[in-house]
Amino acid sequence: MSASGVYMSHSESFKYQIINKYLCGSLYRDEAAQLLNFSLRTVSRYAKKIKYQGVFGVKHVNCGKKTNQKYKDELRRQVNYPERTFTANGWFTS
Repeated sequence: MSASGVYMSHSESFKYQIINKYLCGSLYRDEAAQLLNFSLRTVSRYAKKIKYQGVFGVKHVNCGKKTNQKYKDELRRQVNYPERTFTANGWFTS
């Protein structure tokens, strides 16, 4: 049995709770902005996203997607990385 659902970090969960309270009318927009250290406009943008997307409005758009800037394994094997050792003065590349 696989568990399905949305996994959120602590900061994402906190952000969702504050914005949800703003949407329900328990908090004013400036209070939500102060709690989250956001501008008023950012609170409005998150509120709009959460209103239409629900919990997924808090998650970053690229969350779960593969990066398109990853080097291919074939190219990684061709590159000769210099050997690095740590000395008292910091990293030394030989």
